[in-house]
Amino acid sequence: MNIQYTIEQIKPFVEKFIEVEKIEFCGSGDDSEAFCVNDRIVFKFPKNKEASDCLRNEIILLKNIQNIFQIEIPNVMFEDEFKINGDNFIFFGSLKLDGKNMTKEEFMALGKNKFEKAAETIACFLKTLHSINMNETNREMVLLHGDFSLDHILFQNGEVSGVLDFADSHIGNYEKDFMYLLDDEDPDEFGKEFGEMVLKNYDLLSFDRREYE
Repeated sequence: MNIQYTIEQIKPFVEKFIEVEKIEFCGSGDDSEAFCVNDRIVFKFPKNKEASDCLRNEIILLKNIQNIFQIEIPNVMFEDEFKINGDNFIFFGSLKLDGKNMTKEEFMALGKNKFEKAAETIACFLKTLHSINMNETNREMVLLHGDFSLDHILFQNGEVSGVLDFADSHIGNYEKDFMYLLDDEDPDEFGKEFGEMVLKNYDLLSFDRREYE
């Protein structure tokens, strides 16, 4: 059964770290709910025990892959645990990233130059991510974002500025991170034409292997 948090419930947890002036609910996914505090810190809370375990892995990952991308990803400023029915649940707070999500219609209306620039930026991000802890015996087995969809990309002035939500990250075939990019059926995703542009740019980039533990 999923937990539904209220602002009153999460406020005591947040107050351990910062003085609270304002809390706003800012989004809900399949596994977590997010609240923005004082317009600058986003706190992420899991909906269930399995989601909490994923969130724990996300925290470890984010701590180890900071400052290697050309675009922003969440950091981990605060983290703590709480108990529900004897089980430990984890949450964390990160600096709110600049930028906003785009709808499919907004994205497709960017224009050729920004469309091509977005494809280059995303290809570079994925290639860098996939270069972390790469399997020497099977170069196709890489560190994946795991849920690389349009609603996890942030834009500023029509350019890609950040990537969110690493809770589903795992080791797997690099092609899995192109699932949404190459999806031409989902009306809320990038569209196959753009995905093929990303894949072309990706194939032109060389691996720069990075260590991650």
